[in-house]
Amino acid sequence: METEAAKQYLDTATECDPTKMSSFWSTVSSTYGTRYSQSLKDVQEDLREKVRQAEVVRANTWESVKQAYIELKQESLRKGRMQSIRKSLSNLSLADEAILSELNSLKKDAKAGFSKVVRRMEILAYVVPLISVIAFVCYEHPKVFMLGFIYVVVLLISLFCKVAIPSFKHKGVSWFIPYRLPEEDAKRIDEIVKEAFERSKSKPKQGLYEEEDRSKPLFILSLDGGGVKGIVLTELLDRISKEFPDFIDSVDLVAGCSTGAIVAGMLSRGFRPHEVGESFRLLAPVVFRQTAWESLKKLGCCFGSMHCGDGKLEMLRKVLGGLTMRDLNCGICITSSHVDDDLPGEHSLIRCSPRVWTNVIEHENHAYVGHHEIEEDGQLFVIEEDEPLDNSSFSCPATSKNKSALSVLDLEVADVINGATAAPVYFPSYQDHVDGGLWSNNPAMAALATVIPHREIDKIHLLSISTGYSIKDTKLGGRQHNFGLFQWLPLLVDFLMDSATRATHFNAKALLGNRYHRVVPRLPKFFELNDVSAMDELQTISKEIDLESTFRFLERAGFRRRES
Repeated sequence: METEAAKQYLDTATECDPTKMSSFWSTVSSTYGTRYSQSLKDVQEDLREKVRQAEVVRANTWESVKQAYIELKQESLRKGRMQSIRKSLSNLSLADEAILSELNSLKKDAKAGFSKVVRRMEILAYVVPLISVIAFVCYEHPKVFMLGFIYVVVLLISLFCKVAIPSFKHKGVSWFIPYRLPEEDAKRIDEIVKEAFERSKSKPKQGLYEEEDRSKPLFILSLDGGGVKGIVLTELLDRISKEFPDFIDSVDLVAGCSTGAIVAGMLSRGFRPHEVGESFRLLAPVVFRQTAWESLKKLGCCFGSMHCGDGKLEMLRKVLGGLTMRDLNCGICITSSHVDDDLPGEHSLIRCSPRVWTNVIEHENHAYVGHHEIEEDGQLFVIEEDEPLDNSSFSCPATSKNKSALSVLDLEVADVINGATAAPVYFPSYQDHVDGGLWSNNPAMAALATVIPHREIDKIHLLSISTGYSIKDTKLGGRQHNFGLFQWLPLLVDFLMDSATRATHFNAKALLGNRYHRVVPRLPKFFELNDVSAMDELQTISKEIDLESTFRFLERAGFRRRES
């Protein structure tokens, strides 16, 4: 109807004058325009509603994807994976990569688990028939069974004597209850600590090296590791201090590895060498304590460390308290090793990285010397942690983002030294750190590498002291040309450590020339690192070592000898 009316009106209008055309279009607009405009508004409103719904769906989907990724990342961080992803999620492709990476890790775990099951089945395939044959022979031949039973009893007794009772000649070893420091010894330690802390109050705190310090002379004291042979270090230092009264106070930097790190930490806090030696003798039984029962359960060190490590940390806290690296009165440089499998991508290698802890410099990108970096396919990955760091866990890398939260200067000296003295086999690792002797038992080069960028090399003097070189009865006699695994294995560890120590000596001597001197006491026999009973003998030997060449070196370095 409306269409016909419009058509009729149009025909009439065309016959009339043109002025009626405006009236025609007004009629059309009023008839159709309002309706179409309303329809268009409805369509637009409907589209807006659908867009809003799509936005809600998209937001919910995006949030769920992000939440799933965050959960995957948190789980992988706990397992030490995916730590090379340094940026927050910016698009869905990163989420896909993260999920694929996690799936690859799960596949590797599944393969490793399957391989472990296969190995166990292989062991059973060998052991079960053997046990069956032994049982059959014992059943058919009772005399053979009795002989076998007697052999096993003798073997267990021998094993108990060799493993479970290492030595009852000295304090520190007991049957079931761990050794405790006697009250009298504890009081003496408290007196020594109090005297040292009072002495250190009058000394300024060690600060970071500045540019104006570059031309100043620097004297470095480097102390090797060696377990209970640390008593050799304290005795030699005591003899040097008596000959040169201002020696200890004039040392600018003390570097220490393993037991040398303990001596370095105590000297840097104001302890005198004889006080360090006395503390060593009193505390060594607690540090190296062990029970026969624990040794038997672990078959010595076959299924665990010889010593639990609790006594060592307890004694370090007793001597050093809650001191941080910034509280020390002297520069310090401590070497340790960081063991982890924190590699980006699909790496599964376990690596042992050198670590050098010092309070005289602060690295621009890391709060300690040493990097959490690895090169993969031409790209450099810097492993970072996105989670907040706990200052008590000094194993975390200090990135530019969290550098303010973690500085080596804020770490407790007891924690740093406890990780640096965790000798494998003897002590468990501490916060993923073990003994620095794994890469160099002589910390001289670590100290030089730390200070050379900040001091002129011709201003540096270095005195390196070893805990002693033991003479062993083993002679190769030219047989080493055809050695196999079982012949090399007992010698390999000693060879590697001795080679690294000699290489350090060679490099330091080449760099410093006559401004470098090393003391290597020759010991008449081999001493175990945890043989507390040998400390008195070691101290006696140390008193007879010739130090005249060392005294001449110190005089050339500018130290004044005591007046006769």
